[in-house]
Amino acid sequence: CLPSKRSRVRISLLAPQNMQNFSKKTLKSYRDKDTWIKVINSCNFDAIEYNKFYNYIGYQFLPKLLHFEENNNEQKLILEYIEGKKPTLSHIDSFIRFLSYKIIPAFIEWSRLRKRETTLHAERPPFNEELWRNEIYFHVDLKLDNFLLTPDKKLYMIDVDSICYTNFDFFDVILDKIYAEDRKFIKNP
Repeated sequence: CLPSKRSRVRISLLAPQNMQNFSKKTLKSYRDKDTWIKVINSCNFDAIEYNKFYNYIGYQFLPKLLHFEENNNEQKLILEYIEGKKPTLSHIDSFIRFLSYKIIPAFIEWSRLRKRETTLHAERPPFNEELWRNEIYFHVDLKLDNFLLTPDKKLYMIDVDSICYTNFDFFDVILDKIYAEDRKFIKNP
């Protein structure tokens, strides 16, 4: 049984289109023995921040970053290989619960913790105080295709190069799209 058209629209809108601060292109993505190698054309992925987040809480749902190389605008990520399959719409209830109760709170907690550390230690001096205050470390391409379900029913977030600092404008764009679809649905059920 598929979700209603309205639900499918909402699910698809969670993947943002044309974000201003985030542009990447996957150049290569392949398995090599027990690792997954991904080469991207981007300068947004922060390997140091990812490893800190992974060690703090992300190990529960992210692959381990084993090695990272940067050359001009290309970044090469060598990740732990996770055996699994893409979740389907039949997993949507569990997926939403895990996302809501584990993943999103983990990103919010990390962002608050890092902001507190930054304020105390001046580790990342803000260039724009207001923008910095609204930053959140987040996966900016949340959708079913960016998750794997392991044989032991553990859910892993993949496409880790979509994790970066962003601001809450990202969420406003998503909400505007969702509410626009709601208005269309109400007029034309």
